[in-house]
Amino acid sequence: AVVLRRAAVSSASRCFRGSDVSSAVGPLLLRRGCASGLSTLRGAGAWRWRVAGGVGLGIGGIVLVGAGAAHCLEISRAHEEAASHAEAEEQAALREQKRQAEVDRLRSQASLWRLAELVLTMLPVVFALPVWLVDPGSFWSFVAVRIDCCGPTFVKLAQWLSTRRDIFPETLCAAFSSMQNKVAARWSEGLTSVQVAAGLRDNEVAIRSIEPKPHASGSIAEVFFAVLEDGTDVAVKCLRPGTKALLEADLAWLLRFSQLADKVEMLRLLGVRQAAEEFCEHVQMQTDFQTEASHLRRFRANFAESTEAVRFP
Repeated sequence: AVVLRRAAVSSASRCFRGSDVSSAVGPLLLRRGCASGLSTLRGAGAWRWRVAGGVGLGIGGIVLVGAGAAHCLEISRAHEEAASHAEAEEQAALREQKRQAEVDRLRSQASLWRLAELVLTMLPVVFALPVWLVDPGSFWSFVAVRIDCCGPTFVKLAQWLSTRRDIFPETLCAAFSSMQNKVAARWSEGLTSVQVAAGLRDNEVAIRSIEPKPHASGSIAEVFFAVLEDGTDVAVKCLRPGTKALLEADLAWLLRFSQLADKVEMLRLLGVRQAAEEFCEHVQMQTDFQTEASHLRRFRANFAESTEAVRFP
């Protein structure tokens, strides 16, 4: 009431200043009016003050409850984010633990007999070294042929080397790039269409016809075109016989050599061991057709509403 009275007097003084009425009359009348109004409120009873106080408390309570609810939501959101981050870290730790266990398993399977086979297979390259001085292209083409005899691990490694023209000479990349399109795969006889059809029937997949020869053949798998009983054209991807066992035997020695290379400071700085482990992981994934099928289903779902002419089998 005192603040209101002082504010009213100040306002009245500004309003009446400069008018025909004396500057003292306005504030005097307003002061008396304020006093009369306050006395009237007091005489009306204390219940008006209680109501006003209750309303004020109610508004203050609502504000406090809203602020408390917002604070609780922030705390809950922070806890959820922390829990999600902790769960992601735990899953990453489990994946790393699983990956390291698989690396240790492969490294323990290194066979001296397989190492001797690899040495004998690549021994002719040593005698062909003088050719490199005369015709590097012919030399690297011969090396590519010998690598093709070693197995899928070294074919995959040569395919990767052929893409690094920023590191290796052009003659090497050109010779190894031939394995991107055609691989003899002398370590595996491959599958016949009769074997593929029998395998499909054993898995309760009825086919009407299948091509006699594979449409595409790589270091790990072969692809046959076939037609189902309902007339649907399909591509049947088959893992080459004995590929998985041979792959793991070669990866074991690759991991062994990378472990030895990690003891050399220069090679350790280059991350040879980590690169070898990642290479092994990606090569092994190529033998898991269930994972590949799930990726294709995911791509198909992502491009379901696309207007582009993109299809995924």
